[in-house]
Amino acid sequence: MKERTPQHTSNGDRLKDLRIARAEAREDRGRFERASALLPRDTITSRVSTLDRIIGGLTKTIQTIEHRRQSGRLSSPVTRHSSPS
Repeated sequence: MKERTPQHTSNGDRLKDLRIARAEAREDRGRFERASALLPRDTITSRVSTLDRIIGGLTKTIQTIEHRRQSGRLSSPVTRHSSPS
């Protein structure tokens, strides 16, 4: 993933990056679920649980940014301050 400094990241770029991160986490979750013959069940359960929380957090952040974009409020989802123009 291309690195950017936060002040140079547009909401469109941020959404794209978040969607990519969520897709990669979903792929990783699938890999762990398919690795049941290779890893102990506890390890798989723990890692899938962690990825589920990450995916949930990314999904909520994506929804928040989309909702704010639709309502005209483009503040940062992290700091809750207006983004610089």
